[in-house]
Order: sequence, then structure tokens, then C-alpha cells
Amino acid sequence: MKQPTWISGIDFLARKKGWLRWRKGAPKTLTCPACSQSSIMTTRLDTASPAHHWHRFALYECSNCQTGHFPNLKPPTYEGKTAKAGERIRETAALKYYLEQGAGLISMIEPILRLQALPQRSFLEIGCGYGFAMHFAREALGWDVTGFDPSSLARVGAEDLGLEIQAQYLDAHTALNNGPFDIVYSSEVIEHVNDPDGFLAPIVKVLARSGILVLSTPDIGGIHEDRPLESLLPLVSPGSHLILFSKSGLEQTLTRAGFSNVEVVRNGDTLFAIASTAPLQLIEPSAINDTLFENYLAKQTKTFKTHPQLFTGFAGRLLKQQVNAAKYQAAERTFDQLTAHWRTQYKLDLGNVEQIVLPNPQTIKFETFAKQVPLNLSTVLYHAGVLALNRNQDISLAKTRFEACILADTALQAAFHSINVVDLESRILAGLAEALCIGLSANDNPATAADRLSAATECGILAECKLAFFNAELDVFSAAANTGVWNIARPFATKVSTTLQQKEVLDTRERTAATGLAMLALNHDFDRKTGLFWLNKALPNAPAGSPWDGLRTVWADHAAAFGTELLVDGGRSALAVHEAEIRDALLAREPKLTDLDVLVALGHIHQKSDPVLAIMWFLRAVSVAAGETHETLLSLITDTRTQGFLEAVATNKTKLATSLRADTQQQAIAGNGPPTLLFALGLDDLNRNTDPVSAASWFAQTAQISEKGELRDLACFHHALSLARAGEHTQARNIADKLFAEERSNVTVHTLHDRRQQLEAEINEEQVQL
Repeated sequence: MKQPTWISGIDFLARKKGWLRWRKGAPKTLTCPACSQSSIMTTRLDTASPAHHWHRFALYECSNCQTGHFPNLKPPTYEGKTAKAGERIRETAALKYYLEQGAGLISMIEPILRLQALPQRSFLEIGCGYGFAMHFAREALGWDVTGFDPSSLARVGAEDLGLEIQAQYLDAHTALNNGPFDIVYSSEVIEHVNDPDGFLAPIVKVLARSGILVLSTPDIGGIHEDRPLESLLPLVSPGSHLILFSKSGLEQTLTRAGFSNVEVVRNGDTLFAIASTAPLQLIEPSAINDTLFENYLAKQTKTFKTHPQLFTGFAGRLLKQQVNAAKYQAAERTFDQLTAHWRTQYKLDLGNVEQIVLPNPQTIKFETFAKQVPLNLSTVLYHAGVLALNRNQDISLAKTRFEACILADTALQAAFHSINVVDLESRILAGLAEALCIGLSANDNPATAADRLSAATECGILAECKLAFFNAELDVFSAAANTGVWNIARPFATKVSTTLQQKEVLDTRERTAATGLAMLALNHDFDRKTGLFWLNKALPNAPAGSPWDGLRTVWADHAAAFGTELLVDGGRSALAVHEAEIRDALLAREPKLTDLDVLVALGHIHQKSDPVLAIMWFLRAVSVAAGETHETLLSLITDTRTQGFLEAVATNKTKLATSLRADTQQQAIAGNGPPTLLFALGLDDLNRNTDPVSAASWFAQTAQISEKGELRDLACFHHALSLARAGEHTQARNIADKLFAEERSNVTVHTLHDRRQQLEAEINEEQVQL
């Protein structure tokens, strides 16, 4: 016999087992309300409910589309059956919270903004609640708006905002007398019904032929066991949400309802769906104009000056929008308006926030607490702190406002807890304020900042605040390490090092932390290699001026010392391995006498592979050398330049030959070069510079000072070749005849026999390519 629904899930310890419990229950054969497939389903979790004292409800997940649903949970009653219900809700603290803080206006209007460029103008909202989305569509977009919602909240919103909201459900009967509408919108409603097909059927009827349905609903993909309870509860909403759709499940539901064009996108923990029988032409989310929303908030702040709750809600959201958009001057004006309003309404002075004292929520009812406190107080204080920090760089005022934000949130969260409300936004902002306070106080008192950071970590950090707390950790570590407070810096060093090691250091915070790691290694651990690694990461993109110029000197001095240590312990080969850690630092300042050995060694390392680089290091060494060392280095530079030029000409390394030519030629003119250098200059002029006259001169000098043998014969051959190309054929003939007359007795001339025809052709003005 089938068990009655009211018995299913009964548990007299339901509340004591916690709001959410991750567990596998007995599998059941069920039909998925999203994809309409029947299958054996297992549970992911079960939950208690604020509306059911003695029951727990299991969430079953469809194996086909991964949508979850609570099969034994019935929809709650939303109707406000009498006008008195609307009057009663107007006086409740719950409505005050919703208007001032709880209503997520951005999430309500974001889907609508994707449609703002379309020609549609008639707008129907199903389950509109207070009516904020309708109000935005009318005031900001100029649309004709209508709503369906039988709740008491809708009654109040219709009166306050001047909206046409029908106090009933849209069903087959009411659909006959309404429409058609260009746009039907339903935000966070479809998850509250257990028959999505029945919910969508009347919507299809009231839509115009090419009309568009827009809806949003929580995404079951956001439900993970490792998430904190406070971020899960709004998604699961125990006792209220009947279906938690997957992207696939929502797509199948809308397609089954008759929509041939469906787009479902994820945005955080929310699924946004747009569906139509006509092709969709939408604005990409990145193209949505935030100014439209800001102007709407500014207009409503003026309109509702005499409605305390709406003014507080609109002004608080406007301040947030302006601060986030870096419109600080406008944000100051909004903050001043709130200050004046709250001074009158609550006897609360935002101009002197350290003197704010809030009532104890544990000693009074929430209704009483809400009358004495604006319920977006911590949100306003956080953005006021950011305003002070970013606009005026007033660290003291910013810290004062952030501290007030934290205290206000402590009181507000305790008050919200008493009515089973989790205000995640306020908790996140208070967490960010805590992180900023720690970071801003690190330079003044790193010990206190470290203790506060440790306490915050022990209490648990929200995922949304982890980056901010890591930045605070960087600030505390940097302040301690760069001032030599090693006992505070050391516990943070491993995490900071691990994070920064594999990434490019981009901003001042990271650069300062990398410098702290360098100081810890150099001055505490006496680990020069590690210290140079961090200085090499911190300094390349650092700006000029203090403190970075001083650190560049420290960097260079330690690099030279490290190079000396490597030379002593392992010679040039050890130095070559770590050259990258030393090279840039030695180039960052003028050479010192203590750098001499390292500079010379670096020159020798590159003498054959890169003579230009080698000469650069030798020249820096010359600038600090004296006496015999100075003269020896000058000779070494001459030899390196000569050998490099000879190699470049012989191997046709044009760029290298060009870079060495000028100094090499001056050396030859001064008579300091060997015959091979003169010969190389001739080849360079003949082949690269195409200057046979100059080449002939160099070859003549080579032959003149060379003893009989290979070099003299080669010089004579190329002398004749250069003269022939210069048009001096008679001289070329005389030199060639004399050279090859020695053929029987000279091995070198014999080896040139294969090139004789080439020379003859040049002398006879034949165009033969060499």
C-alpha cells in the first residue's frame, strides 16, 4: 500500500539533524519534472524546512538531465487573501530588509537588459513580487508593464511603485483575458512549482507570435558538498524550492513547451533562459550598459526621498554602483544624502562612524532591531571605506569605515539569524573589509596584523574573500620581511613563495612581496642565490625612484658577490650556469673594483661564442682595472675583436662583421693589427661592401708585410681580383702572371690553380659570378 504523502519523510528530530545533510537515500523510480523521463533516481542530500517542523525532504537527481527535485514537497501558499495581509506585511521587518538590502536588483534586471535593443515593448512579469523588475522596465526602458502575483508583497509593491499587478495566478482561465505580450518575464519562480509544464502552458498562450520568454532559476550545478552552508541555503531554499534545474533540464523543459529557439546560460549560481518561436537577437552580457542602471537608481533615489525604506535601498545600491564604477565624486554626493537621511531617521551619524552603537540583537526582537538600524548599513560602510581609500587615499578614514562595517555586520548577521535569513552579500563585504583592515594596518603594526589574519583564518574565510585575504597576507609578509621582523615573516614565506614563484610579478603588492622574499633569503637565511632569484623577479618592471633604485644597487652588489663566490668554488663553468641571475644586475649600475674578476670571467665565457658581448664585459672590467691588469685587458679586447672579425668575415656573419668593423679598421690603421686582420678587411670590402678599390689596398698591404707563404699568395690573388673588378686590368694581369709563374715551386699557388680561370675571366672583363 502506498504511503500517504504527509507521512513520507516524517522525522521527529528533523531540525536537530541540520538544515542540509549530504547522504544517499533509498533509490526510487520517479519521473523527472524537467526532462519528463522516468528512471531510478538517487538522493544527493536531504533537508529540513523552516515551514515543516517534523519532516525532512530528500533531493532526488535525474540520471538523464541531472535536474533535482523534492517529490514529497508541496508548493507553499503565496496568496495574500485579504487587503489586511498587504497592510500587515508593510509593517514587517522582513519587507524592510527586502527593500533595503535583500532584493537583488541586478540579478532581476540583467536578463531584461539583454533585450533592451529589441522592438518589443509590452512586458508581463509572472511572480513579480514587489515589482522591481517591472518598475525598471517601465522607468528605464519605457515599456508597458503588467504583473501577475497574488502575494501580499505584490500588493504593497503595486501601491508603492504605482504598478499594475493582478493579484492572481496566470493560468488557463486568466490567460484568455490577457495578452498578447512581447515579453514575458519570470525571475526565480519556476523552481517553486512542481509542474513546470503547467506553469509554462498559459505563458505560451499570452505571448505574441514572435514574443520572448525570459526566466531565471537557481542552477543545481552550484550545489557542492564543499561549499559553506550559508552559500548553499539560498540555492536549496529548504521547503521553498521544489525543483533545482540543470542547464540541460531547463532547455528540455522549454523545448517541450513549444519554444523552437532556446538559449540557457550560466551566471554564477543562476541559469538565465531566453526562449522564443522566432530567432533570438540578443545583446551579449559584456555589452550591457551599466549607466542605464545607475541612472535608474539615481532617479529613484530622488523620487522616493519621503519613503524611508525605498530611499535607503535605492541610495545604498546607487552608492555601490558608483563606487564600483569609480565615479567617486557622484558617490560622495550619494553618501552625503544617506548621511543626512540616517541622521534624521535613525540618529546615526555616518560622518562619525566610530561612535555608532547598534542595539544588541540578542536582547530584542528582530522587528524592534530593524526599526532602529538601516539593514544595508554594513554594505554602505564598506563602499564608503573603498570611496575614502580610492578617491582621497585616506587610509585612516578608510580603516575606520571598514572597522565599522565589520562591527555592523556582526550585529546584522545575528539579527538575520534570528529569522533564518542568510545575507551572503553583507558577509562577503564584511570579510573584504576585514582583509583590507589587516592589509592597511600591516605597515604600522605587522605583529597585530598577523595575529588578526591568523584569527580570521581560524574562523574560516568565505571563498569570495580568499583573494582579498591572500592580498592581506602579502601585505603582512612584505611589511615584516622588508623591515627585518623575521619571526612574523617566516610563517607566511612558504605560501607567498609558492604562489609567486611560477608567475610574473605584475603589481606593486606582488613586487613588494617578492622583495620581502629576497630580504628574507639574503639577510636571514644568507642564501644569496635565492635572494637574487626574487630580486630578479621584483626589479625588472619596477619604476624609477625610491625604494626601487636602492634595491637595484643591493641587487647588483649581491650579484657581483655571488659571481665571485661561484668563481672561487667552481670556476667559469659554475659562473656560466648562473649567469642569468647575475648578468642584468651587473648591468644595472656602474662597475666597481669588486666586480673585476666576475666581469673578466663573463668576458672569457663569451669570447668565442659572442665576441661583441665578451668585449662589452671586458670594457666594463677595464673601467675599474689599473696598472698591468688594465693593459692586459686592453690587449685582450684587441685580440677578441680581431678574432671575432676574422671569424665573422670567414663565415659570412654580416651583422657581426658590421658591428666589429669600425674598431677593427682603426686598429689596423694604427698598425696594431696582424696581417690576417688586413686580409679580413680586404675580404669584407670585396664581398660585403662591394668596394674593390679599398679591398685592393688592404690586400696589397697584407702581401707587403707577409712572409712568403699561404697568406701572401692569397693576398696577391685577391689583390689581382680586386684590381680587375676596379677596372685596373693591366695591374691585375701583372700580379696574376707573377703569382702563377711560381706554380711549379709553390704549393699554395698550386692550390689556387682551380680559381685561376675565375681570375682570368675577371681580368678579361667576363661576367663570371664568384
